[in-house]
Amino acid sequence: MNKLKRLYVFIKYKGLRLTRFLGNKYYKKKYYKYFKLCGIDFPNGMPKYINYDVDFDLVAPEKIHIGKNTVIAKSCKCFERLLYENIYF
Repeated sequence: MNKLKRLYVFIKYKGLRLTRFLGNKYYKKKYYKYFKLCGIDFPNGMPKYINYDVDFDLVAPEKIHIGKNTVIAKSCKCFERLLYENIYF
């Protein structure tokens, strides 16, 4: 990512962290768009829930594929740097 896009994604991330105080329904609408912007793939549609404090290592976000009805719980960290294959949730 270039520097302007990184800055834009960082600002969106901070805004996303604040939406958790507005309610779960509002947060669920926003996180899908945010992770798509970061480059994470959703091949089967929107996941059921991704918690607000989940950290994805965005070195190679195209390697992360999150399926439909997937729940990623609190404080999960996903690192794909050392993997040669894709990660499927």
